[in-house]
Amino acid sequence: MSTGVILYRPISPAIIRGFGTGLQSFMNDLTAAIFSGIVVWGPLIAFCVYIVRTWLRWSRSEERLSPPRWRSGITAFGFGASTASLTLIVALGVHAIITGGFQHYSVPLMLAFHIGILTALCGLLAALIGTGQLEVPTIVSSLFCLLVWFVEGMAQ
Repeated sequence: MSTGVILYRPISPAIIRGFGTGLQSFMNDLTAAIFSGIVVWGPLIAFCVYIVRTWLRWSRSEERLSPPRWRSGITAFGFGASTASLTLIVALGVHAIITGGFQHYSVPLMLAFHIGILTALCGLLAALIGTGQLEVPTIVSSLFCLLVWFVEGMAQ
């Protein structure tokens, strides 16, 4: 054994294993958070872009309400209702991220479920009755919103 000066102190293998496990756990959590964010928010943001583009395309068109005008008006109303449902879904998601989520069966969440499901159903019914260029986007939007509300309800 030498009598020289020790410039560093060896690190115990247990500390290295503990740090490595903690780092690995952190990286797994980070990867899971990023992946779940992409899987959940990616399609939702893409769908919101589709809805905004549909509204813009419809507002810029020459003939907004095709004959019979009352049926096209019903479709436009239904698309507005399904857009309101989608807006509520996004607002609840952003609120949950900022505040850390909702308690199970909280009153505001249950009220949002009622409003969101009713507006999506109203949009679907209006799309089935109405005609015009908003008919297909209204059906797609309403079904998407109903699917999201159903999945969220099952998660409760």
